[in-house]
Amino acid sequence: KRILERFIELEELSLLDEMIKEKPKTHVQKPPIGIHKEIIQLVKIDNEDHLHIILHFSTNIICLAIPSSSYFFGKEELVIWNSWVQEFFHNLNDSIKAFFILLVTDFFVGFHSTRGWELVDGLLTS
Repeated sequence: KRILERFIELEELSLLDEMIKEKPKTHVQKPPIGIHKEIIQLVKIDNEDHLHIILHFSTNIICLAIPSSSYFFGKEELVIWNSWVQEFFHNLNDSIKAFFILLVTDFFVGFHSTRGWELVDGLLTS
């Protein structure tokens, strides 16, 4: 629908240009090359949008299926991982726990603070 509206707008602009150039034509048989290229470009953009929607949806399904399947089929492994993670975090001091909580929160929210990554880099290189 959006492409059709844009096509009609381009066709109207083309007809207006023809009227301004004083070339009276009653009927346009073939769209000019510029409009034809613009139509092809609009169709490509629309196809890419649909492809991105399908890819995002399939990625969401995969991201939901993997944890769900590991929960249903590997409860014993999850218990082992849970105990290991709890033991790991209980052995850390409070400032490092707070730093990990902030770092994980930054990572999942989408904001990557420069200072946090500088601290991680400093910890890894020292």
